[in-house]
Amino acid sequence: MNSLVALPITGAMQVASSSIASALPNAVESDNDPMLALIGRHKAAHAEFIEAMDHLGDLEETIPDELKKGETFCFEVTIVESDDPRWTAANLRYNDTIIKADSIAVEMLSVMPTSLAGLQAIMGYGSPARPRRPYVAGRGSNQR
Repeated sequence: MNSLVALPITGAMQVASSSIASALPNAVESDNDPMLALIGRHKAAHAEFIEAMDHLGDLEETIPDELKKGETFCFEVTIVESDDPRWTAANLRYNDTIIKADSIAVEMLSVMPTSLAGLQAIMGYGSPARPRRPYVAGRGSNQR
């Protein structure tokens, strides 16, 4: 039986991290780890996305339906000329922030941590235990 099974999850991550870290090629100081920089960029991009989503949701509640026919769906924005310009701008911003956050997340898949700190950070960052923003039905125009 694997000795990691008996360890609590945190302990298992520490044991696995130190084992994997010893295999990291040319380990560098954590200040130079590209994974830490990517995590920082993704956190910032995700915060921009949340702000854009909240703004779009707020507009959804205040702009009359006849002035918000355009929408964002599957990385595409449908622009309707008769829409309130704030609605169009909010949909464009919402879409841009999704694309930005997702592109950074995809970039993270192709970068190998170069330090133990970077390895531990990405293992913790992608963990299901990371707090998530609750889903709010009716917020934003991306729901069908």
